[in-house]
Amino acid sequence: MALVTKRRLLVGLVVSFAVLLSYWVVGVRLKVDPGASRPTEPVASSDARDDAVSTVDAPFFPHTTNLPRHAVAKVSGAFPPLPDPALPLALQLPVLLERAKGGDPTSTCRIVIGVGRCSAFESRRAFIDRQMQNLGAIGQAGTEELAVETLARMKESLVPSQQFCDAFSGAVEVDTETLLAQAKPALSPRQKTVLAMMLSDGQVRRLQVRLNSTQAGEYLLPQFIADNTPEFLQAGFAAKEPLALEGLIMLHSPSSIIPVQGVMVRLPDQRRFLAFASLYRRLFGAEALSRPASLVLDTVIKSTDPAQLDRLSAEVEAEARRWAGRFGLSSLASGQTVPVPADPAEPLAACDD
Repeated sequence: MALVTKRRLLVGLVVSFAVLLSYWVVGVRLKVDPGASRPTEPVASSDARDDAVSTVDAPFFPHTTNLPRHAVAKVSGAFPPLPDPALPLALQLPVLLERAKGGDPTSTCRIVIGVGRCSAFESRRAFIDRQMQNLGAIGQAGTEELAVETLARMKESLVPSQQFCDAFSGAVEVDTETLLAQAKPALSPRQKTVLAMMLSDGQVRRLQVRLNSTQAGEYLLPQFIADNTPEFLQAGFAAKEPLALEGLIMLHSPSSIIPVQGVMVRLPDQRRFLAFASLYRRLFGAEALSRPASLVLDTVIKSTDPAQLDRLSAEVEAEARRWAGRFGLSSLASGQTVPVPADPAEPLAACDD
């Protein structure tokens, strides 16, 4: 009976370990075949698309009105000041909740990212601890060395969130959906973009994959974010947010070889991808666009009518001139590019306007 029990435990451990490895993201191995047909993961319906119609006569870029990047609404002096974003979430939460309920969009943005990060951290740590206990129950020396080593490395990867999530309990009830719905009119384009691009570990997804990102497979994309991602990224685009441009490239990619790290809304659209990826490459250069995105872009270009490409080239230059002021330039010379803005060192600081 004891032998059977140990065998059952070993089988359960192997299955759990396989799932565990699939969730551990420390790098991305890309098998690139631009000509192959790959499945995509459309989440939102076509009703979520903006008014621009994908036809040969329509402009490549949506008509936009330049929006201010920062929030217009400000919290009155009656509320306490924003806490240091590097403090543990448990220390920040009382003040953030008070300010959020008073209409402060920055506090709401911080709460959503912080609570999501710590909830994912708690769940992931508990999962790893259970696997460690299962290894101890089996007690077969030598057969679990790889599993022990991998679990130890995975637990070490959680260290950056350890201090931030100290004393936070996933049982703390924070209605982020309601807070987001209330804050939506006051959210700045920058904050909308950050929320649409957030990862479960509190960082934001980028075209250049983060090798130090640890995504939790148990993470659930908030419904509010799923419903509003296209709108939020378009708002960021109108405000000339480079991160929003990266998000629109991922959103409309017609291929799955562009890694998005975790779950994200997808609305594959070759024409829109062609426009946004071409603009990004014009502004920041081919290297910044990333190799996978460049491969997809080159493939789409090859299948596009030359007359359409001529129109696109002219529109890209016009749009690049609109973006030039974002980087303190009056215009961009032929072939001139600008550096991609870096993320803040502290993830929650991305919410601060």
